[in-house]
Amino acid sequence: MMWLGSRVLSRLCKKLLFCL
Repeated sequence: MMWLGSRVLSRLCKKLLFCL
């Protein structure tokens, strides 16, 4: 599940970058 969480965090980071 570690890799799955990593992918989720990556997507969230991308969304945050787009929001910023």
